[in-house]
Amino acid sequence: MKKRTLSLTIAALTLCLTAGFATACDEDPHEHIWDGGTVTKEATCTEKGEKTYNCEDCGEIRTEKIDALGHDWGAGVEVSAPTYTHDGEALATCSRCGETQTVVIEKLSYTADAVVKSGESIQAAVDSAQTGDIIEVEAGTYAEQLMLDKSVTIIGKGEVVIAGPADYADLVAVEKLATDSKGYIALVAVTDGASVIVENVKISADPAKASAVSQITHYNYFVGVAAIDASVTLNSVTVKGITFEDHLMGMQNGIALYAAAEGENRTVTVRYSTFESFNKAAAVIRAGISMFVFEDNTVTGMGEQGLIAQNGIQIHCAASIARNVIQQLVYAPATANGYEHGSYAMLVYTADEGAVTVSDNAVKACDNGVYVNVPGSTELTGNTYTDMYEGGVNEEVAEA
Repeated sequence: MKKRTLSLTIAALTLCLTAGFATACDEDPHEHIWDGGTVTKEATCTEKGEKTYNCEDCGEIRTEKIDALGHDWGAGVEVSAPTYTHDGEALATCSRCGETQTVVIEKLSYTADAVVKSGESIQAAVDSAQTGDIIEVEAGTYAEQLMLDKSVTIIGKGEVVIAGPADYADLVAVEKLATDSKGYIALVAVTDGASVIVENVKISADPAKASAVSQITHYNYFVGVAAIDASVTLNSVTVKGITFEDHLMGMQNGIALYAAAEGENRTVTVRYSTFESFNKAAAVIRAGISMFVFEDNTVTGMGEQGLIAQNGIQIHCAASIARNVIQQLVYAPATANGYEHGSYAMLVYTADEGAVTVSDNAVKACDNGVYVNVPGSTELTGNTYTDMYEGGVNEEVAEA
């Protein structure tokens, strides 16, 4: 009798559930009336938020996700400029959260107006060019000096080397300006108010040939690239071998890049380039230049040696010097002469207040870092100094 009673009870309960006898087994169902909801967790750029709703009738709660907002980058600020052969970079900042990201600026496009093949002459192409022409140069070594007196662009395609003529006695000097004591003999000379771009080219001199020519060693400045009363832009250019086998001691000559001007609005811009195996300095930029931009380059001296007190960059004008590596400038003669450990990564002689910024450069293994001759002329920020001569100075500003 007990087994039968239990079976009937279970059967009745099952019938109640499956038949949907709501009045006997469940409370009355109803349609929720939700309020407008409250944001209980704000969405961010990268994380979802949450919104909570309450039923106004029964008090039940439900939540729903709010999509992440995503970053709002905007256009970004250019950090490094694009060129014909090198991408640039911009730094974009999210307007909501302040996060930053680096954005690639694609390299510039161009159409060549003339093409120089290996074995042909770059100078001949320049002589035939119109102002504003773009001359593309195919890979090869070009045994010639370039005298550029018109505004053109020269772009190397592959490895292009400008080596100077077979006999350096054939190098032509550019007449000196009134402010200088010597003329200029350069493998690449820009003159007569021209504005020239040289890109993806190696300018490589032969020290043995230079040492054999007295007009180079004594009577003119020997230079890799000279901008004399003209403007020049060097992008992804290597300048090397601007030195001598002899006559090093005390010789203020052998300069990779030299610029001087008497006219107005003469500028020098150098990006993504390399300067090495020079004699005295990687760059000397005189006061007549209106603006010198030197960004994302590498300057490498001869390392520790006792032949000559090398310097990296010598500046006499308004300038922006940023994100460069300057290294291996150490003068250590065997016998003290009063100039030992007198090499500098940068010498700033600019007179105008606030005219020079030197920022985020890496100076390595040099006697000294930056010397500023005129107080107030130069802003120094974010530069680093490693493996420096222990008796030297990283940043020195002369007293007023």
